[in-house]
Amino acid sequence: MNKLLVTGMAVGIDAGVCASCNYDLGWLINYPSILLWADRIIITETVWQVIQKEGFPDPPELAKACKLIFDIARDQGIVKIAQPTPLLTPDLCDFILTQVDTDLDKIKRLFPDKVDQRSMGRAGKDGPTETLIDGVGFCSPYLGSVYASLVLAKAWKANCLFDPHVIHYLRYKFGIEAFPKQADAGRIQSFTTVFESYFPNEPLIPHYAFDSQGRCLECEHEKKCKDTYLKDLETHTLELLKWREYDEIQQAKAVVDEIVIRRDKSDIVDPHAVAKEFSEEQSKLSKRIRSIFPKVKRWANVTTIVSIPLAIAGLSSGESLVTLAGVALAGLAQGGKQYVEFLESKYRWVGFLQRIPGPCPDREAKGGNA
Repeated sequence: MNKLLVTGMAVGIDAGVCASCNYDLGWLINYPSILLWADRIIITETVWQVIQKEGFPDPPELAKACKLIFDIARDQGIVKIAQPTPLLTPDLCDFILTQVDTDLDKIKRLFPDKVDQRSMGRAGKDGPTETLIDGVGFCSPYLGSVYASLVLAKAWKANCLFDPHVIHYLRYKFGIEAFPKQADAGRIQSFTTVFESYFPNEPLIPHYAFDSQGRCLECEHEKKCKDTYLKDLETHTLELLKWREYDEIQQAKAVVDEIVIRRDKSDIVDPHAVAKEFSEEQSKLSKRIRSIFPKVKRWANVTTIVSIPLAIAGLSSGESLVTLAGVALAGLAQGGKQYVEFLESKYRWVGFLQRIPGPCPDREAKGGNA
């Protein structure tokens, strides 16, 4: 099962390492197709409360948009609210804070040319500091929330929806050989890459939600967008999630999952290699279907036609041998037809994905919030 954990500093509140109430949502903005293939998106109770209060992110319109998406996803059983406190014990939280400081000291010693320090306080005043790694800043409370997310993801058998700069830090902490599977973005990116090939990765959230306090105020359509952006977002989100109901989508997910699991045993998952193997598998099966299915279908139909008169002849003549031959052939024909139906069902995704026109064919024509 593809379980994903929403991360961010709000996770650190439960671990007692941070008081900030933001959460990572870059994945929702940049890769909305995750909503299509994720089996479960796990959100901690604290993060869920942040979402419901619409206190993050800015502007308020964006917070409302995110809340709407998560509410719809929860109604459809995609989002699960989880309580992390039984896992994040006081002793473990203390250990996390100590480990963050230890790791930062090690990174500074091992990569002195890559690491710098700067104060986060006002000019001329002492205050908390952050560590810069290749110019990217990390404070101890934020890293504490990252470590807490890794603990929860491992316990819940999930992958973390980390922002890219977190992966940048984890490369320094773990290197390549010891990189945790819970933070391996390759698995998530593999599904995203494959599904983006068939479903255009168009932004789900309307532009107005991002710029309602900026240039949108100067636009003559501002009032219309303000009145309709949430309704448009609801429509587009439901359109996207409808695709989850198709068996072909579930079958395609299973194929990608098999490829990822196979590659995950030996190395960090390369999403481009997964997408290439998926394409090769699709092409191979497509050729096989075109070659074999017509023959199997003809064989099943011919056997059915032959078996009926044989069975009748056997019954009328009283010859048990003929009767048994007829019954056997009839059973064989029925089995053949069931086998064809099974194959057609199992590999339906091969042709289905090739025919997908896109989730919202009239969306571009509408313009505006779409």
